[in-house]
Amino acid sequence: MGFYFIQFYVPCIVMVSLSWISFWMDRYYIGERLSLGITTILTIVFLLGSSNSTMPRVSYAKAIDWYLLGSFIFVFSTLVTDLLVYRFRAKEEEKKKKREENTKPQNNKIVFQCKHGFQPNYVADANGHVHLVSYQENKAEPTAPCKSNLRTCCMACTQSTERVKTDLSVITNKCCRYMFPISFAIFNLVYWLALSTGN
Repeated sequence: MGFYFIQFYVPCIVMVSLSWISFWMDRYYIGERLSLGITTILTIVFLLGSSNSTMPRVSYAKAIDWYLLGSFIFVFSTLVTDLLVYRFRAKEEEKKKKREENTKPQNNKIVFQCKHGFQPNYVADANGHVHLVSYQENKAEPTAPCKSNLRTCCMACTQSTERVKTDLSVITNKCCRYMFPISFAIFNLVYWLALSTGN
């Protein structure tokens, strides 16, 4: 048992754990994430072939075969998840680009409505810098006390009050950081309990 534990089980656990590094890498590094996933998959396949070559050929699946097969599923799932994260991020970038095109100001003039009762006018220059041109106080609306100067106050009021949509790729990436290790720990617990009881 010690020979197989050192030669197969320990490298297999290391390879599965190594595949989770992709969840801590930047979502934009899809090439590096896929390279890591493919490398770990090939390593698990190599271990599976080596275990079969060192044992007599039988018609049923051995315990180590089930362990290597389960590890292969974990590594392959990691690779698929990386692809899903990339697709989610690409779709989010497309939606963001469309929103920016739809909300693009015309004639480089931007007019904001201040919640403190002011109506400041801002103009963007060719470099994209926004400058305060003038403002007028809106007498019809009640004004709230402003603790800062007009420029700081009104610039804060120009921030979007809409609910920020959560990026699905970020949620998936963060959830997998904990879901995969916990699942693999449960898999190992069930496997070693079953192996110790002889079922």
